[in-house]
Amino acid sequence: MGFVGKTFTDGGITFSNLDTRGGPSHTFAVQVGSDGVGFSPPNYLVFGIYSPQAGLLFARFGSMDISFAGEATTVSLDVYASTGLFTWENSLTLQGLKAGDVVASETVLASQYWPYDGPLSVSGDFDSVRLVASGQYSQGTVMLEVDNVSVTIIPEPQTNGLVAAGISLLALAYIPRRSYSPATLVELGG
Repeated sequence: MGFVGKTFTDGGITFSNLDTRGGPSHTFAVQVGSDGVGFSPPNYLVFGIYSPQAGLLFARFGSMDISFAGEATTVSLDVYASTGLFTWENSLTLQGLKAGDVVASETVLASQYWPYDGPLSVSGDFDSVRLVASGQYSQGTVMLEVDNVSVTIIPEPQTNGLVAAGISLLALAYIPRRSYSPATLVELGG
């Protein structure tokens, strides 16, 4: 807890290329607490600022990349997104990317009056994801917190082959072996 840096990696998932669109800092920070409805203790990811005190803390967010080893079928994350004014509504989009092209996306709207507090997810076949804010207010940014990031990785083909070979060997090992006594062999004609 308390990490602050330009990139952040946890559990094989890397967060990078943070753009706060004019915000004071382009750093990721791990904040103590669990303020969002779906957030789990003891911490969550925030952008540009950090406080050693537990509690609600979010800052200006424009976009970031999320990468992982291999290709994924599902990426989901819990977000709390808001804007600074009651009347303006901006959007937050999770994009699934394959070789840089958007192949899946989910968009939610957020304002200060109607913040979005819930999951964002994409399903398909992609090699990275990008979280992007857009809209009319404050250069299209949102105030954001992120927690519970989950990636379902597609097993590599050689992994599937190794698993199949291992299961075959286990099956062969459990085939009952018959032992024949010389008297049984005479009865069988051997």
